[in-house]
Amino acid sequence: MKSKMLMGIVAVALMCVTLVGCIGGTPTPPVSKVEHVAELVVEDMTLDDVYDLMTTELKSTTVLYPAQSLELRLSGNWKVAGKEGGFEEGEEAPFQVLMLVPQVADKDYYIVFFEGENVIGNNWFDVVGAGFIEDLLTGKDLTQ
Repeated sequence: MKSKMLMGIVAVALMCVTLVGCIGGTPTPPVSKVEHVAELVVEDMTLDDVYDLMTTELKSTTVLYPAQSLELRLSGNWKVAGKEGGFEEGEEAPFQVLMLVPQVADKDYYIVFFEGENVIGNNWFDVVGAGFIEDLLTGKDLTQ
């Protein structure tokens, strides 16, 4: 009797562990939430690989900016620079910045940095930080 009860308890415990593992696992692409993209992006992915992680609806919330230079500093901050005067139509930029706009107001922006076509880093930025990066890349006059 005790062994049957113990086997029943073990079976229920195994089912719970299996369910928790399925629920809390890595999201399966294509995903519809920015948070899930952030879990899946890894260095050396291509821009197309990153886009392939997203649903069509999520892709429509992204903005891709060309950049003249990107540098991850020892402090963990990114140094970002656009090209003075902007890039000409069809001109290849050495770096790219993919900004995923938050799906809820006042949430952080997720930004992926590329050298050429390959991911070199990614991070979350608050509204002010993301706005500053966008201003740098779009050539907005920051001296005002």
